[in-house]
Amino acid sequence: CALNVVRKSLRLPDPDVAFTGEDYGEHWAAAMGCRHVRVSRSVAEAESGYEAATLCGTRLRKDLTSAPWQILAPVVRANMCRRVVLVGAESSGTSTLAEALAVHYASAWVPEFGKMYWQGRQHTKAANFGDDDSEFMTIAEGQASVEDRLAHQANKVIFCDTDVMTVTIWHRRYTEGRSCPSALDSLVGQRRHLVSLYILTTPDIPFVQVCGWWTFVTHTSTTPPRSYTTTTPP
Repeated sequence: CALNVVRKSLRLPDPDVAFTGEDYGEHWAAAMGCRHVRVSRSVAEAESGYEAATLCGTRLRKDLTSAPWQILAPVVRANMCRRVVLVGAESSGTSTLAEALAVHYASAWVPEFGKMYWQGRQHTKAANFGDDDSEFMTIAEGQASVEDRLAHQANKVIFCDTDVMTVTIWHRRYTEGRSCPSALDSLVGQRRHLVSLYILTTPDIPFVQVCGWWTFVTHTSTTPPRSYTTTTPP
């Protein structure tokens, strides 16, 4: 059956027991070739704090937007959440807006990895920034890693201060138009489908020097942007 095909393709060991509170649990366990243990819905309600109807897997799959995401496994949250990426010129409020949106929607936000990277790098005696493409790959991979890790904490949507696509723009800026390394282009292509929305902030506020890896200067910006535009992913 289809379940056997999936199990073999994933190289998973045969299950011994299936615990479910669903009406179809007995048949599902039989198809998997294991013993079924029915979980009392009253026990599930007591342990989770949610009504049994809310805990129904069938209902959750039909409408995840109305489900209490706290009961979902972190890996499920990361896979199902919408990712909103904020991009814009320096000191246009992307970090401030990302954090504010996360607070408003009771979710997580992703800081810009490049800022953290540069804060550590500026204390070294490395070559001039932009001389080595590997640094851009380090920043892109770091940004992707932080984003994926924090997505496990998302509440239906996660807000990201830039993403890997933005790194390609700064690569062109610092290398005077040199082509991006194929590995970086490949990473951007692999992650393009993850983004649901891009928000482009408008640089229409007084400039405040930010702690950015593109400026080589440490500072803090707390002024939110007064306006912004939105666009769908490319």
